[in-house]
Amino acid sequence: MSLSLRDKNMTMSINLYFVMVMSLLILGSNALHGGAWVQKKGGYFLKFGSGFHRTGQEFNYLGEKINIFEDLEVYENTAYQEFKLKVYSEYGLTSRLTLVADLPFKIATSEQTQISNYFDGGRRDTSFTAVGFGDFAFYTRLGILDGPLVLSLQPGVKIPLGYSTDKDNENPTLGTGDVDVEGALLIGSSLYPAPVYITGSVGYRHRSGRLHDEYFANIETGLTLAKFLFKSEFSILRNEMDPPDIFGGTIVLPLPGGGGVVPDRLFGDQDFSKLNLEAVYKLKENMGLSGEIIHMLAGKNIITGTTFQLGLTLTR
Repeated sequence: MSLSLRDKNMTMSINLYFVMVMSLLILGSNALHGGAWVQKKGGYFLKFGSGFHRTGQEFNYLGEKINIFEDLEVYENTAYQEFKLKVYSEYGLTSRLTLVADLPFKIATSEQTQISNYFDGGRRDTSFTAVGFGDFAFYTRLGILDGPLVLSLQPGVKIPLGYSTDKDNENPTLGTGDVDVEGALLIGSSLYPAPVYITGSVGYRHRSGRLHDEYFANIETGLTLAKFLFKSEFSILRNEMDPPDIFGGTIVLPLPGGGGVVPDRLFGDQDFSKLNLEAVYKLKENMGLSGEIIHMLAGKNIITGTTFQLGLTLTR
């Protein structure tokens, strides 16, 4: 049996919402792999990583933790799952200029039980999966100060890689489908001879689509002990507007004989605070094994939960 116009639009809205949330979560975790420091000329940092995230809860537009879409009576048992492979790289083009790139490959799945008189028994379990490359992120990090206090500038761009954003596609999309640009100021300092460093950034992201611009900030500390490097990063993102109740708008149902519309909704205007804990074990001089836990502490219009990541790092 076919879905009504309202059911189809709500299903597509949910799938798109899941991916907008996860795209931000993933992109927001990449900015400080090198901190404020630039690579030496010809030097590089390369990381091959994989990550997994699954959750059935979200922070709503009021910042309350609830089951995903529990306010919508037509959906139950809703969950989002994502498996990600990525390559992150930094390369020292000159002693002052480092090129930074991040390329993710995703398997994204949204699940829900749909409730409707159109289904036998009044309900059906659904699962929609999309596989492909997400958004390619490219940055240039320009070293300004190199001393006790390290200072650098990092402009960047996010480019969608051809995934479908068609409204008739029920699978999750793998990004917003829009080009975004951003700029950040990065500051760092080593506490040598103590094996400790601290770095952080503040920045602004302009979004070319319907989503509103964002401010973001990070602070990261690191400690080296024997063959281990331990890192902790706290980051926040704030939208330039108060995140809206994205599913609270009035729906005008089709009238008998035709007429009426289901209005478009904005997705991905959100706030969040999250914590990233990472341990890197030095396998040999230029190779390390990385394990990360990224936990969403609070937010608005964003899913909850913890992302687990493993990676292999290469340096020169």
